[in-house]
Amino acid sequence: MIYDAATMPLPLHIRADLCVVGSGAGGSMVAMVAAEAGLNVVVLETGGFVSPADMSQREEEMMPRLLVANGGQATLDMGVKIHQGRALGGSTVHNLNLCKRIPAPILADWRARRGLRHLPPERFDALYDAVETLLGVSAVPQARWNRHNQLLLKGVRRLGWEGGGLSHNRSGCVGSGFCEVGCVYDAKNNAAKVAIPRAIDAGATVLTH
Repeated sequence: MIYDAATMPLPLHIRADLCVVGSGAGGSMVAMVAAEAGLNVVVLETGGFVSPADMSQREEEMMPRLLVANGGQATLDMGVKIHQGRALGGSTVHNLNLCKRIPAPILADWRARRGLRHLPPERFDALYDAVETLLGVSAVPQARWNRHNQLLLKGVRRLGWEGGGLSHNRSGCVGSGFCEVGCVYDAKNNAAKVAIPRAIDAGATVLTH
């Protein structure tokens, strides 16, 4: 079940085997796997539950609802904006749903420096395969590549570099261009649509706000 903690009487006492803080790409998957393994899971989300029907495609309305600091969060030097999610589903609600695997050299560095010997390349590949199947990841159709992307690919090939299209986890995308303020068409196979419902079906409790 999903509960709005702002409306619940205090003090609130909940017992759980596992408390997951944040319901985004990482937290939702942890909650799903743990709940389906039989653990009593509670998920805490600082934001609220914003359904596709609640998404107006207006920045002044959606950014305060979906982003930390109303979308104004930045690095200390104010040089880079940090669009951190604060709704059920975290940043998967407002991001572009482009999916990329961690490059092999980075995985090799992690294993060498961080002791991830229990996650060899073939294990990572198997995990990626499972998650990409769950989220319906597929290549972005070339018909949806804009002129900029077409020119970029042409330049990459002329330079003899490796390059290609991206993958995404969207189903039924209409190309509205409003991904970053939530998808009113419910075309994102995001945490709120895929992982959180499975976690709840397995008995997890979700507290928003």
